Amino acid sequence: MIKPTPRAYEVLYRNPEFQQLVRSRRRVVLGLFTISMAMFFAVPVLAGIGSSLFEIPVTSATNFGLWYLCGQYFVGGVIACAYAAKLRRLDAMADELLSQARFPEPEAAHAVAA
Repeated sequence: MIKPTPRAYEVLYRNPEFQQLVRSRRRVVLGLFTISMAMFFAVPVLAGIGSSLFEIPVTSATNFGLWYLCGQYFVGGVIACAYAAKLRRLDAMADELLSQARFPEPEAAHAVAA
């Protein structure tokens, strides 16, 4: 395997497709992070504003607070699946960009052993 030179990385970083890939990855990660943090920090905020909200009975043995906290596990699983699916697509795009890139061989690769 040929190790890319710093110059090759500079060329890759200037590629508009690579920049689009970086923006897409950032959008996915920040979007899913925002959703997960909103779910997480809603608990202390809602508990501080109106703890009676968590005491609303849903069934005879459970209340809204229990359902909400258990629902966080479900949302976490959905976020993990969405992250894996979207990043799998973005990784395929990155592999395609790398396969199209023309990395010059380092000088040491051409040296003849004595």
